[in-house]
Amino acid sequence: MANEYLMSYTAAGLMYPESLAIAEAYVKTYDWKKTWEQIRTENLMQKRSQASIERQRGELVKRLKTLDNSEMEELVSADPDRQRELLWIAVRRTYPFIDELCTELLPEKEISSDPVITSADLRAFYDQKSMEHEKLRDYTESTRGKLIWNAMTLMRQAGIIDENGSIKI
Repeated sequence: MANEYLMSYTAAGLMYPESLAIAEAYVKTYDWKKTWEQIRTENLMQKRSQASIERQRGELVKRLKTLDNSEMEELVSADPDRQRELLWIAVRRTYPFIDELCTELLPEKEISSDPVITSADLRAFYDQKSMEHEKLRDYTESTRGKLIWNAMTLMRQAGIIDENGSIKI
């Protein structure tokens, strides 16, 4: 999976409460198969549609699996700010586009005289990345817009930017 340029983050936002519920279930057994079953049988995702549960559960578990057991334990016991930070780390480890956004665009914006992330900034970053990753060129304009919007949403939910797009970290 490390070589994949995953863009499936649009299937689920940060999903803070759901992620914590999954993490809590996992640290009881340290067994993803048992955790997967508990999510389904106890409806830890609090969703009505089975398709929605499956899609979002898949994304959240994919993210949480990037955390080691000590990080998972910390996720369960930490304060809300640290929990969001750990969930953001998991998002970055899962989706290279988001990680590159943090290592390339955010520092550039932070040192500029305009430390605000806008959808235009993300669009330009997306266009730049599409030169490196053919997969990004294949998406429709509608999908590109959804990818950009969801990246902004994830950053807000994780506390990386505020509602106005100002960088908080």
